[in-house]
Amino acid sequence: MNVSDLEPAAAALFSEVMSKALQIPAAPFLLPRMLDAIEDPNKGADELEQLIGLDPGVSSATLRLANSSWFGLPSSCDSLREAIFRLGAREVYQITATSLSVRWMVQEAGGYGWEPGDFCRHSLAVAFGAQLFAERTGIEDPLRAYTAGLLHDIGKLALAHALPYELTRVRDRQISEGGTWIQNERAVFGFDHTQVSSGILTKWSFPESLIIAARFYADPSRGPSHCSALLAVIHAAKQLAVSLGVGVGEEGFLAEADSRFLRSFGITEEQGEEILPVVCQRLEKMLGNSLSTGRIKLGDEV
Repeated sequence: MNVSDLEPAAAALFSEVMSKALQIPAAPFLLPRMLDAIEDPNKGADELEQLIGLDPGVSSATLRLANSSWFGLPSSCDSLREAIFRLGAREVYQITATSLSVRWMVQEAGGYGWEPGDFCRHSLAVAFGAQLFAERTGIEDPLRAYTAGLLHDIGKLALAHALPYELTRVRDRQISEGGTWIQNERAVFGFDHTQVSSGILTKWSFPESLIIAARFYADPSRGPSHCSALLAVIHAAKQLAVSLGVGVGEEGFLAEADSRFLRSFGITEEQGEEILPVVCQRLEKMLGNSLSTGRIKLGDEV
């Protein structure tokens, strides 16, 4: 999105939201470089090890998991290189993506009716769902789908952080006028959270496909055709996560599924029913007691 396309007042407000959002600590700025290392055969494990080594928290989490009973691996592991070898580069990337993103997702924010940790729980549910839909259909890379699901609603967190009280106007308008939450965000602010999401991911230098996924996941038929498969798995996963009810804000139940678009990619309700219990299992494994109650603390994400 080009800010110059907005009305002057909306453009000024959008810039304010972006500025405040980008000041939130623990932004997952390493992820684009890690994703590039995973997908580039000329880089691979060496660069991944170097990038993980830049963050002591992620390094320790990776080593802890490489030594945990979760993976059922024998003997001890005391180096990142061995951890990557044991777990696999793609598994290590997913661990890191979750760890880095959750730090950002647990920032205090209001305005969407969230309880502490709700945004994180919901984002993880969408990430797992998108990964599973990608695996079952074969239409998209599961790792890219996971990352897109994890970050799809990052603009909501930015708005909640920057304009928590102004979101009350969106809520009031939705109650009085009806329509979707996104429509009412546009009416109140002159832009919506999907535009904020795409703006933030652009600033963080994420791949174009993930920026597009964040921008068009709610209305996938409007997205560019070369990203349609990714939009399909994110859109399906979003609906699945909403039906699960984990971490859904008050706006979440207002969105409608584009069933025709999903069917065009072979995604069906039956697949969703099969995937749902697997998503629940993965969330339980990842979050434990913080799945349904309590505050997600740094470290719970891994």
